[in-house]
Amino acid sequence: MSWILPLQLKNPLQLEKLDWDSLDNVWDEKPLMSGGTIMDGEPILSLPPKSTELRKVELSKEEVDFYKALEKETRGFYKKKETAGMVNKDFKEVLARLMRFRQACNHPLLVSSGLPCTSSSAEIARNLPYGSSKLKATLEILSDGSSFGSVRMPLDIG
Repeated sequence: MSWILPLQLKNPLQLEKLDWDSLDNVWDEKPLMSGGTIMDGEPILSLPPKSTELRKVELSKEEVDFYKALEKETRGFYKKKETAGMVNKDFKEVLARLMRFRQACNHPLLVSSGLPCTSSSAEIARNLPYGSSKLKATLEILSDGSSFGSVRMPLDIG
């Protein structure tokens, strides 16, 4: 929470030295940071209640191969940095690799280019059929139409 306070506290007992007026100004900005969702005390848009549906998605063999290749590549990269004692120095690169792995969970094509990767995981990603199993399951839920009407998709993802 120190990022929101007007000054850095070395000792938490220094609270009496805080510029509380500045802190109040930060809290006054909260309506601006909320994206303008309330106007004259009323919500601009009334949304239906949130519903959550968990589904187990079976991955295709190609997707499993891709995730395993990417995991092996990511673990190898980390082990190499750890062995060389470079994890702290190349922390951004380590985090970028982890983010890339997370993006792959949404769709393999998100990581087929961009960060350096071995040809194996990039090649597997390019050869996967368009539309991941996760994406297909999400579109199936959305096109069910129970709460949002119908959703038209511009492309058939098979």
